[in-house]
Formats: sequence, structure tokens, C-alpha cells
Amino acid sequence: MSDTTVPSRGLPAILLSLVLGSIAIGGGFYRLNVEEAPLSWDSSFWEPSGQAVKAYLIRDGKLLEQHPPKDEESTLVAAFKTANSLVNSTKDGVGLGDYREALTRLEAESTHFFRQYGAESYRAVGLRLWHLMADALRTGTPQEQQAFGGDIMGEVHRAGLLNTDGEWQPGAWVILRMLYMLRWSHLIHQASPGDAVLHALERTTIPGWKAEAHPDLNSPDLRDRLQYAVDAGRMDPDYPTTLVQGILFARYGLMDESLPLLRQGVLERPEMTRWSDQLARLEAKMIEN
Repeated sequence: MSDTTVPSRGLPAILLSLVLGSIAIGGGFYRLNVEEAPLSWDSSFWEPSGQAVKAYLIRDGKLLEQHPPKDEESTLVAAFKTANSLVNSTKDGVGLGDYREALTRLEAESTHFFRQYGAESYRAVGLRLWHLMADALRTGTPQEQQAFGGDIMGEVHRAGLLNTDGEWQPGAWVILRMLYMLRWSHLIHQASPGDAVLHALERTTIPGWKAEAHPDLNSPDLRDRLQYAVDAGRMDPDYPTTLVQGILFARYGLMDESLPLLRQGVLERPEMTRWSDQLARLEAKMIEN
């Protein structure tokens, strides 16, 4: 499959917000009632195994032991907290200049530290900050959460990592940890590709999760999700990119685009019998109507 299997940026927003049951057929629309054909487009190819997560956490624990705090870490952390404290001031535009100045300083401090001490030491700083952020999420104030996480709580709510009772969804803690480290890695974009700081499991899990599991259908939108599926396939040769892209088009109700990809994805992965059955039921239902 080509990496270019993505719709244009000009795709109208209203089309992307079509309910799952809206299916384009032959220039018209057939609205598939979910109660008539209870097809599910949920997928979990992105989910790492428990053993992989355990090895990931153990590796980071060892990395922290091998890379204790450096003398210049306090300067970097101070710049990090300052930038985070100003992130909400940009909403009304009044504090935008101060925030940009703080962010520029933070990126400069991050780049300097990375170049002087290397990727592992830089990652260790991010991990220590993550543990402080985790403590703030458990027992801290909103101000402490912002100091160590900036506007990440907005992402937490947008990504559905908390349920309606305020409890963490299963597996959400690991995803939030990975998203936190992804943000940390982006601060050195001027010095090195950010993934130089990321663990291999983060590089494979994050794009797959953004493609398949992020609940906000507008951000990331369909185009971005399709690209994330491509990125996940580049990182992990076992990731079923074609099948996932077919599932994504189906989620957005774009069945003319979905069906060829679902068919090809099933041919590529015949062992995935659930999706073979799903495709057969879908095709039969469409023929009936």
C-alpha cells in the first residue's frame, strides 16, 4: 500500500463528522443502522503486551540509576517550569510574548543539555520530571500539575484517559507517560530528531494509539490518523497498516474508500479471522440494501 493513502487537507469538516452509519455508495448515501448490523470498528493493534511494558519500565528504571542528576539539570528544570507556568496565558494573547520567550529559552537549555550529556541523560531528566508530574496528578494542586505538565491535562481530557468519574481508564497511565516523554523529546528538535530520546516502545505505540484509539475524531482528524497508521507500520513491520486504514475510513463512514483497504488488509493478514468475518458481514449487508 502506498503511503499516500490519505484524503486531501481540503476535505470538508462536515464530511469528517458524519456518523459511523453514513455510508457512501455510488454517489448517494445509504445510512447503515447500527442496530441492523452491529458492526464494530474498534481495534487494538497498537496495544503493547504486558511483557513489553514491563521491560520498558525496567529499562527506564535502570537508566535513571545510570544517569543521576547533573549540575545543570536544575537550570533546565527551572526553564521547563517557567514555560509551563505561562502556557495558559496565551489564550487571550496578552502573555503570548512572554510564553514564546520562555519557550525559546527552554528549547535552548534543552538543546545545550542534550548536546553536552547525550540522549540518555536528557531522557533521564524527562523521566524525573514525569515522576514529579505523576505525584502532582495523584495528590498535587492544579498549579503543580501545570508546573510539571503545562497544558497536558487538556490532552488527558481530550484523549479520554479519564472516565466520567475522574478515574483513569485501563492502560491510560502508560499512554500518558509516553505522551509526556514525547513532549519532552520535541524540545530538542533543533539539535536532533526527537525520537532519538524515545524508547522503542514509545516510537511504535504512540502513532498506533493516535491512529486507532484517540477518541477525538476531529483532532487528530482522519488524514492525520491515516498518516499515523503509516508511521506505526514503518516502526513495526507487524503492524497491519492497510487493515487499520480501512477501519479508519469505515469509522468516518467513508465506505467506498474503506472496502478496498479492508479487503486488501484481510488478504495480507488471513489469520485475523475477526476482520474477515466483519468484512463478509458488511459486504452481505450492503448487497441486501
